[in-house]
Amino acid sequence: ARPSASNGSDYLYKFTYGYVESRFKFPATQGFFTAFWMLPADPTYTYRSEIDILEELGNDPTTMFMTYHYNNRSQSYTPNNGQYNNGACPVVDYSKDYVRMGMDWEPGHIAWYINGVKCGEFTNASQIENGPMQLILHMMVSNDWMRSWNVPLLDNTLTRELDVDYIRVYQQAPN
Repeated sequence: ARPSASNGSDYLYKFTYGYVESRFKFPATQGFFTAFWMLPADPTYTYRSEIDILEELGNDPTTMFMTYHYNNRSQSYTPNNGQYNNGACPVVDYSKDYVRMGMDWEPGHIAWYINGVKCGEFTNASQIENGPMQLILHMMVSNDWMRSWNVPLLDNTLTRELDVDYIRVYQQAPN
């Protein structure tokens, strides 16, 4: 998201507040990890918050982990109540087709959405990030979380892809 992090260049795209959505299809394969998330656009790498729009462990395409990390990432809120729970959203196999993962970030709330259904909302306005953030959408292989849950990649010859239809940010026009 930066032309060159080594020279302190600014982020190519950063924004404050709005509705973020991506439509993608991810692989349901143990060892693959899909994440759509945001960090402050801070070239010093001082991240006081993090918004996980989605974290998905490939062995379980039914659980869409959604989390807001705040207070220097020492506290967190999630609509999920553990695995096989997506807050107010259905627990179904989301890998069968494209899924729309969204998040509305405003001064008074952060709300998560799956296919247009609101899953949960954080409303402690005093703890909500108020500075510009960057978007990240990626797929990793066999990260620490997966290894700690004993669901690592079992076959190092496997290849998979994250098929992304779009990433959009909607913001209200200033008065």
